[in-house]
Amino acid sequence: DIMMPVMSGDKATKEIKKIKPDLPVIGCSANNLKKSEISEIGFDSFINKPIYREVLIKETRKYVSII
Repeated sequence: DIMMPVMSGDKATKEIKKIKPDLPVIGCSANNLKKSEISEIGFDSFINKPIYREVLIKETRKYVSII
């Protein structure tokens, strides 16, 4: 999520990508983000809130082959 209490989602994503650059990160937020903002943050994909099960499964399937 973009808005987290201890560390923002964009900062957390950048830290994750430093350690595991190939690890897919699916961001989520109630705020609509532009494609340029999503890629600038480092998200591999993005889901708007509220999160619907079907959308989460569809996005997750792009990165995990067992679902």
